[in-house]
Parts: sequence; C-alpha cells; structure tokens
Amino acid sequence: MRHWAQHTAIADNAPSARQRHLDALHKAQACDAISRTKAGEPGHSILQTDVPDGEDLDCEPSKRKKYRYSPAAFLSCFMLIRPSDPSSSTWPVAERKATWSSWFCQYIGVPIPKLQQATSPQLVCPCNRHIIDVHGDHIHTCKKHTGSRKDAHETILTALEQICNDSGLSTRRSNIPTVDKSNGKPGRGDLVVKDAQLGGFRDLVVDVVCTHEFGGNHLADVSLNGQLRDHDPNRLLENEARKKVERYRDGYANRNGTTYAFLPCAMTSSGRIHGEFLRLLYILAHRRTKKYFASLGDDEPGVDAFTWRRSQFFWQHRAAIGLANAVAVARRAHLAHPARPRLRAHPSPIDPCLSQPPPPPPRSQ
Repeated sequence: MRHWAQHTAIADNAPSARQRHLDALHKAQACDAISRTKAGEPGHSILQTDVPDGEDLDCEPSKRKKYRYSPAAFLSCFMLIRPSDPSSSTWPVAERKATWSSWFCQYIGVPIPKLQQATSPQLVCPCNRHIIDVHGDHIHTCKKHTGSRKDAHETILTALEQICNDSGLSTRRSNIPTVDKSNGKPGRGDLVVKDAQLGGFRDLVVDVVCTHEFGGNHLADVSLNGQLRDHDPNRLLENEARKKVERYRDGYANRNGTTYAFLPCAMTSSGRIHGEFLRLLYILAHRRTKKYFASLGDDEPGVDAFTWRRSQFFWQHRAAIGLANAVAVARRAHLAHPARPRLRAHPSPIDPCLSQPPPPPPRSQ
C-alpha cells in the first residue's frame, strides 16, 4: 500500500480535518515492556515485576523491548478470531451490516448512515442540549445514551474475560467487592481475576473504559464539539487510566478482608489501547503458552518453539480485543432514545442550534 501512488496521494491529502486526525490516531502504537519515567526510573506500572523476559532498566533506549499494537490489525486475521460475543454469530444479517457500516464510517471519518436520518435542525437529542451530529460524537458522550455505552463496555469486558479463561485463570463478574472511591462514594470494578498473582496481590480487579477522542457534549464552547479533546492521544488514554487508579487502587489495596490489585484497561473509540492493558495481554499470552506446553507434557520446550507460540497467542489476544473494540464502537453510536422535535428554546442561548425554537408550521386554509 505504501508504494501505490493513488493510496499515498489520498493518505497525504485527507479530504477533511477529521480524517487527518483519524489517520494519525490509527498509527501503530509501541509501549515499553518495562514502564519508565523520562529520567529512566521505574514507571507507575504495577506490572513491572510480572513482565516475562524482563530487562535491565539501564539498557539503552534503542535496545528496550517494546509491545506493539495497531487498531485495525485484527482485520488481517478476522476469520481466525474466536467470537467473544456468543450473539455475534446469531445476529440478523441486517444488524450485522448496520454494525460494520457504523464502525467503518467512524473509522474513516464519514457520516454514519443510521444517524443521518436523525440529523436535522428540527430534531434534538433527548438531553435537550444538542442536535445529533452525523459522526456520532454527541451520542458517544451524551449521558442519555448510556445504555448503548453499557452494551459496548460489556463487549470489551467479555473479550478480556475469555482471554483470561484461555490463559488458565478463573474470573468472576458478579459480586464484585465494593470499595469507597477517592470521592467517598462507593464503587466497584468490572471483573475479578482469581489467583492472577499480579501487582503484588493474589487476586486482580480490572475496570474497562472506552473513551471518545472527539468532543460531543460541550456547552461552554460548542465549537469544541467535533474537535479532538487532546491532540496527544497518549495523554488522553493516560488521563483516563489515572482517573480509574485514583478512584479504586488504594481502596482495593487497603480494604478489610481480602485485598486486590487494581488495573485499568483503557481504550479509545479509534481503537488505541493503554500501555498497561497491552502489558496485561502479553503476560496472559506468556501464561497461556506455558499452559499449552504443559498440556502437551513438554515441561522444557525449546526457546524458539516457546517464543513462536507466545507470539501467536499475543497476536490472537490483540486481535480479539481489537475486534471487540470495533463492535463496541459501532454499538455505542446507536440512538438508545430517538431524537425528538425541538418544540421550545433551550434555556441557555449558547448553542446556536438550540437557541431559537423552530418556526411554527403554516396554518392550513
């Protein structure tokens, strides 16, 4: 593709600013296997001592081991991925087409067909704050459509749980321990991974979050809707992960009774993944490889055989999460509540689309 003149010409001259932003977001990611600060000291990762084939912190940057991830790489082995969602194989054909049309349109930055029907100055979101945009930015961020986000969240969580189970770890999604968050309110994670032996604790609690890179619910400055929330995509992911850590990590580490390690598993709607999530997928691939050779009765496999099989499992894990994220993003851009006619002015005159009521229909003679 890099040598096809037509492709390179389009890639270098994206038709719109949104497509230029998405092209940058879809670049392959690389994170250090061992998290480090800018000064070369150990980073904030709780998986520092659990990463297999660790390396010396003093090694040269060019020789540091990295894990790589590409948001659309799952398409190259799409038919080899075991579906993490049992309902995916039983979807009606029309729903499957609508789902993939929605994801593909969001991926390349063009209007979503299903949302175009609800996009009109005369229609307003049930939140009565904004009209519905054709790219789904408001739907991704509006609290009136949290039902769609819950379905999407469960899709990614199911894929992660399946990976944990394939690696020989048992999981639990019910009766998750509740702790007091940093704001004093009770809260809980999404999944307990039993006997994970990660982060210095026996059991692990993970919390999945998928954030949207584009603004869609701004009122103070509506011109920010449709714009990138942060021009550094890594910083946006890092901020989302740190929010989860601040809310839950201390609570789970210091609770009465059984204590837990806590790990945020953060992704974005463009398909990007947080470094801690990627490290977890690699650790699970390593453990799955050990389980694989143990099932064959080979306690001392060759280095090449072990490395090759671990690479295969790591690829499968990344592909499964990439597929789950794609389905989740498509499900999020769904009108959980249909748009309704705008019958009155919004109480705040900030949004020009909502500051004036529509003209009354002409009277019939």
